[in-house]
Amino acid sequence: MEKNYHIFDKIVYSRIIAILLELSLSNPVKIVDDYDERYSIRYDGPWALYTFHLEIEKEYSPDKFLEDFKSRLEQQNAGSDIQPVVVEGKDYTAPFLNTHSYYLTVAIS
Repeated sequence: MEKNYHIFDKIVYSRIIAILLELSLSNPVKIVDDYDERYSIRYDGPWALYTFHLEIEKEYSPDKFLEDFKSRLEQQNAGSDIQPVVVEGKDYTAPFLNTHSYYLTVAIS
């Protein structure tokens, strides 16, 4: 069966945004609204890679954020045929800022 990436893209995007918004209710996480399908989704062979730009305040460590995110993603994936996985999280923070500029990449195959 050939994949309809347009539908997969919408499902993955919606799932990831829902998890990030839920995390932001109790943690200092902000989604930077620069998501653009032309730049934020990359197709690499059998993989579709999705990158999200976040700001995380210093008191919430990127490692703890990634642990919390993975836990919620596993819960979401439990009842679904579409199961995105975390590829990487990168922190590009300047030492003088009060936030982490964080890029989260997830993928489906």
